[in-house]
Amino acid sequence: VGRGRRTTLTAKMHATRVGPAVIHGVHLTVSGVFGLYQFRVYEPLDVHCKVLPRTASPRSRTPPLSTRAVADAVSSAIQPIRGLGSDIRELRDHLPGDPFKHIAWKASARNRRLVVKEFESEVSLSVYVLLDIGPTMRWGPMGETRLDHGIDLAFHLVRTMNAAKNRVGLVTFDREVYGVTRAATGYHLPQQVIAHLLEVN
Repeated sequence: VGRGRRTTLTAKMHATRVGPAVIHGVHLTVSGVFGLYQFRVYEPLDVHCKVLPRTASPRSRTPPLSTRAVADAVSSAIQPIRGLGSDIRELRDHLPGDPFKHIAWKASARNRRLVVKEFESEVSLSVYVLLDIGPTMRWGPMGETRLDHGIDLAFHLVRTMNAAKNRVGLVTFDREVYGVTRAATGYHLPQQVIAHLLEVN
């Protein structure tokens, strides 16, 4: 850097854990011409930032679901539920006990057997993702504990089910319930979940 000039330094940072973070300062090592002299400078800073879950980035890949049961739970929560709504889900063969008024007469005439209409349920279900934040979840190297992976997976599940227009919430617990984000849907839900997850660590 020439005399009387200013320069801008760009540094990459790697966050190891989700939560609030503070950058207190930086150490700079300045070398002279041909390395004849060198001195260190400490520049105090007071930069507050938030480290978000890895799955909050639009460029992040889907985290591997640990068990088949988790994948089945997500798919079943996203799919419509059978019931007594107004939207037709499918046509199927008549079974004993099916209501008489649900018979599809035109389809029955075409197939020469009784066919009934099956409707989607209009019941609104609330899905809660439970995240254990106890001591057994915190063992291991920083950024690679079960809790770190659980945070990423919990946010991915909430965002996936919210995108499918499901009411979804988050509960964190140890021996007792630590925090609750009530089941909801909409644009602001992921931000509420992120605010909840930032407090876990």
